[in-house]
Amino acid sequence: MLFIETLGKLYYCPLKSNRLVDDSAGALKYRHVDSLAWSQAELAQGKIIKIREFPKEHKAKLFRVAVSNNRTDWVVTNDLAQDSTNATQEACGIRWKIEQFHRELKQVTSVEKCQCRKARVQNPESREIILPALFWYGFA
Repeated sequence: MLFIETLGKLYYCPLKSNRLVDDSAGALKYRHVDSLAWSQAELAQGKIIKIREFPKEHKAKLFRVAVSNNRTDWVVTNDLAQDSTNATQEACGIRWKIEQFHRELKQVTSVEKCQCRKARVQNPESREIILPALFWYGFA
């Protein structure tokens, strides 16, 4: 996450429920993400946190995204201006589409067997499969 931030990019990253964070600006010890108390405003707009083992000045915004009755996702972003849990959920939806595309690409083309050692595609047949798939999914 820190590397992505040094590039000047925004990230939306899932956190595991046992990740240690601080939402009290140093007044309390680090706690697990799933043990944080949430007000109604924080549920809708997220809360500013500090992640353990990150630099002192590094702040991130944490969102609690309810996926179903028995499942909650924790999503952290460096976009401190983001104030909508729904928009965060949509950003994670895009991430899921990319993962799904990647999985299908590997299943259909066996591309994982073709290790690229240089910054080019190794065989022209791969381009004939990958490029139309990118347009099909709308990523190009």
